[in-house]
Amino acid sequence: MNRKLKRCLILGIALIASLISTQAFASQVSKQEITRILTTTVYNESRGESVDGQLQVLLVMEERTKHAEWPSSIVKVALQKHGTICQFTSWCNKHSHKIEKAAWSQAQIEVHEVLSGQVVDNMHATCYDSVPHPKWGKLLGTIGRHYFYDCVSKSHDKSPNTIQVNAGSDLPTLIASKSVLPTLILDLEASCSPSAGFPSLV
Repeated sequence: MNRKLKRCLILGIALIASLISTQAFASQVSKQEITRILTTTVYNESRGESVDGQLQVLLVMEERTKHAEWPSSIVKVALQKHGTICQFTSWCNKHSHKIEKAAWSQAQIEVHEVLSGQVVDNMHATCYDSVPHPKWGKLLGTIGRHYFYDCVSKSHDKSPNTIQVNAGSDLPTLIASKSVLPTLILDLEASCSPSAGFPSLV
């Protein structure tokens, strides 16, 4: 089998696997569950901050979905771990405190506003912490006690969910990495169509 045909087969299989994976994840996570996960995250990460500060924490999660370093689902971003370390530490800490109803309700409103596209992100931060981290990247601003950074890896293009596939690709790793449907479709069209020099099977 020549390399071009093998590459096209890899792309095709990866596209089918991504479609199945995306559909399965969407069916498993209801709108209510998405709201609960994001509300829990912003409540535990930024309770006590201003509305703007809490919204920016949510916007960090949303901004991460646009970059190859993180998952393409905001829920997966919120729950992401590197080994045993949670990206949003509140998910690794056990919280036994009583829920403050007013703060929880406010967090729910903020989640709804972000998910419905009512909030404009002028900062585009991808990381934040309550202490300065100059090595993380460019400091974009501070809100309350949080410092917000552009910490996208300088070795990565900022195009969302970029992917490169060749005949030697590790297919299981490719499929498991993240949802890459738009890129896979474009790559299939560009690499495997008759106009790209690939012979028609019809």
